[in-house]
Amino acid sequence: MESSTSSPKVQLVVPEGPAAESTNVQGVPREIPAPAQPKVDEQVPEEPGYEIKENEGALVKIPSPVTSTDTQYTDTDASDEEENAEQEGGSSGESSGVGLRRPAEGERDGADKRVRIEPSPVRAEVAHGMVSEIGKRRYMEDAVAVVPGFIEDLDFYAVYDGHGGDGVAKLCKERMHVLLSELVTAEEWDGDWSRTLITCFKMIDKEVLAFKELKFVGSTAVVVIVTAEEIIVANCGDSRAVLSSNGVAVPLSQDQKPERPDERARIEAAGGKVIYRDGDRILGLLDISRTIGDYYLKPFVIPEPEITIRTRTNRDEFLIVATDGLWNSLSSKEACNLVRQCFTGVAPPNSAFLGSSRTAEEAAALLVEQTYLHGAEDNTSVVVVKLKNLDSDVES
Repeated sequence: MESSTSSPKVQLVVPEGPAAESTNVQGVPREIPAPAQPKVDEQVPEEPGYEIKENEGALVKIPSPVTSTDTQYTDTDASDEEENAEQEGGSSGESSGVGLRRPAEGERDGADKRVRIEPSPVRAEVAHGMVSEIGKRRYMEDAVAVVPGFIEDLDFYAVYDGHGGDGVAKLCKERMHVLLSELVTAEEWDGDWSRTLITCFKMIDKEVLAFKELKFVGSTAVVVIVTAEEIIVANCGDSRAVLSSNGVAVPLSQDQKPERPDERARIEAAGGKVIYRDGDRILGLLDISRTIGDYYLKPFVIPEPEITIRTRTNRDEFLIVATDGLWNSLSSKEACNLVRQCFTGVAPPNSAFLGSSRTAEEAAALLVEQTYLHGAEDNTSVVVVKLKNLDSDVES
């Protein structure tokens, strides 16, 4: 049944925890390792980065809490944020990640090539919230995966925007983080996040090929892995990840569309054509140039993601990971402004989110609400990840 012309009611979709993520897909059990628990002993030695507390008569060693300095929102350019990062020693680029030990040069050719995943002595506390709304479409083709601690203390967030049906988006939701976990915890893993994520996306794409009914179905995918030291993003399509750092909206992904000169050149080099039909489209059909699935448009459409690895700093405030239902209505700066207003209790006029500071889930709901006030009709899925408190009264 078609939706009415009035703004649809925003429905909060609250994840039900790891138990809800344990369903089987194609007969493959999904096992998500739980975060390691602190060891309890009668005599617990002191260790940097840990605190010793008494719990029910026993001494427990737990990670020390992270302290960060709150910042005020400023209207500055992303270039200013990057300049500040260089001055303070923080920078974007590849690194090993928290809890990951890269093997030394001599170890690579030895018998033990395993990269150990170890609990970080300092675990950054984050909070997340997610909302997925059908809008005025007849079918819901978005899918969202939120898996805290999917590998030890690494958190996984992803949105998938399906087209031609929801089959590929659902498969990505069920399989992407499981397969990535298997690759990262394998004996031969060398700590290369970029290569591993590209391999993971290509393997998921091959799994789609096994289903003939999905030949004309595809999905975008933006995957975000948050550690205590890094934010790792893999993007395929036009869903986006944006970071608010010291009041500046910092894009962590770039849309992959046929209108991009480099993407157009790649498509034409493969023998394809970009035809204008209500925008640039591959063969006049698809307006995104990298997806999972869409086998009827291979090899012009590829599943290889673009990777961003950014070192975290104490200026980083929150992440927004969302499908294009949000970004077609709001700019990155507008979206970050709204989330900050929600966290500090200053909601925009005519909004249901007035009053005291709000949670990450309510911030995600506010973004969806605003997209429909702007006249959006598409499916919209949003994940907000709070990396630190913006106000001392906001609960984490």
